[in-house]
Amino acid sequence: MAAQSCSTTKPCGPARVMMLLSIAIATVMSILIFWDVFTSDRWVYRAEFATSETLIREAEAFRSANGRLPSETELAGLLALDGWKLAEKCPCYRLDGMVGYIVWFDYRSAGASMVYHSQNKSWGSEG
Repeated sequence: MAAQSCSTTKPCGPARVMMLLSIAIATVMSILIFWDVFTSDRWVYRAEFATSETLIREAEAFRSANGRLPSETELAGLLALDGWKLAEKCPCYRLDGMVGYIVWFDYRSAGASMVYHSQNKSWGSEG
């Protein structure tokens, strides 16, 4: 049996184990960074977006039927009819002037929120 040859490009013994461990750690870290940077917020916060979309649909249906936006209390009452309970945590709804409203929920870190503005019908991160 031939003796195993070691070199700087092909280590053996404990050096080989350390090299393989370093490669494994670098691979896991790369996957975690990729996940954080490229994962869609719509997927990560899908429950919050789904509840927010329900709030938006109900507010717009109320506007169509009544010619005005619902107050926070009126919207909570409408949602309660469908079994939705107003919780202490968000997604939250608030009138924004006479013609608009915002819906928001906590996002990524303390103080940051994902906010929907009805006047331009768009989502954005704030804070």
